[in-house]
Amino acid sequence: MTNYSKQWSSATPGYLIFLIDQSSSMSHTWINGKSFAEFTADVINQTINELIATNAAGETVKDRVFISLIGYSGNDPNNIRSDYLSRYADSPITIKTLEKRVSDGSGGSVNMEIEMPIFLEAKAEGLTPMSKAFGLAKRLIQGWVEKKNDNPAPVVINISDGYPQGENAELTRIETEQTILIANDIMRLQTLDGYPLVFNVHIAKSGNEIKFPQFQFELNGDGMAELLFKISSEVPNVYKQAAKDLDLKNIGDNAKGFISNASPETLIKFINFGSSGGISRTTT
Repeated sequence: MTNYSKQWSSATPGYLIFLIDQSSSMSHTWINGKSFAEFTADVINQTINELIATNAAGETVKDRVFISLIGYSGNDPNNIRSDYLSRYADSPITIKTLEKRVSDGSGGSVNMEIEMPIFLEAKAEGLTPMSKAFGLAKRLIQGWVEKKNDNPAPVVINISDGYPQGENAELTRIETEQTILIANDIMRLQTLDGYPLVFNVHIAKSGNEIKFPQFQFELNGDGMAELLFKISSEVPNVYKQAAKDLDLKNIGDNAKGFISNASPETLIKFINFGSSGGISRTTT
C-alpha cells in the first residue's frame, strides 16, 4: 500500500496540489525585500515553468502531472486553477519580463531580460481558513482517486506563515481542530501507490529553522510548528534522495515532510523537493 513506486507519466499522471496562504499576514516584508506572498508566488511560478521545461518534447508538453493551485484567505479557499501541465504551458495568465543575471561565458556575468509565464499572482488579505483549504484538497483528491486510483499518490504542499484563523478565538480553535482532522483524513485516503502525501512549510522572518523533524520534542514547544508537524506525512524513501540532492539534509527514518521557520532559500528547495518525487521517476 505504501510503495510509492508509480511513475509520473503520460499514461499515469501525478497530481500536485499547492495550498497557498494568502491571508493578510502574508503581506509582511521578508528578508529578501519581497513580501511573503510575492516570493511564494514567484517560487510556485518558477516551479511550474521548470515542470513544463522538464516535461517538454520539442513543442509538445507531456501531461505527466495535473496541478491545482488553491489560495486561502478571507472565509473560503479559492481553486485558482486546476489543469494538466500542457494547459498551463498554453495559457499563462500573463507573461512578465524579468531581469536575470547570467554567465557571459568568460567568467563574468551580464544582465539579461527573460520572459516568465505567470500562473499565480500574489495576494494577501483577510483571515486564514486553512481547514477549508484542506477540505477542498480532500474533495479534489477523492475525485481524482475515484478515476485514477492506479496513478502515483497525490502530493499536497501547504505554504503558510501562521496558524489557521477564524473570526474570533472560538472559531480559530475550531478552525485549528478541523485543519488537523481533515489533513489526517487526506493522509488516510487509499490509492494503489500509497497514501496521499501532505508536506508543510512554515515561512517566517526569523526563528530557528528546523528541517524534517522526526519527533515533536525537536520543535521546542513551538505551537505553530507542532500543528504543522501533526499534519505532515512521513517522507517516503523515494523523496529522501531528492532532499539530499537539494542539500536540505540527510533525512531520518521517521522524518516528517515539514520545515519550520523556513528562509527564502529553503522555501525554494522545499517546493522543489515536494514536486520532485515524480520528476525523478518520469517516463514517456
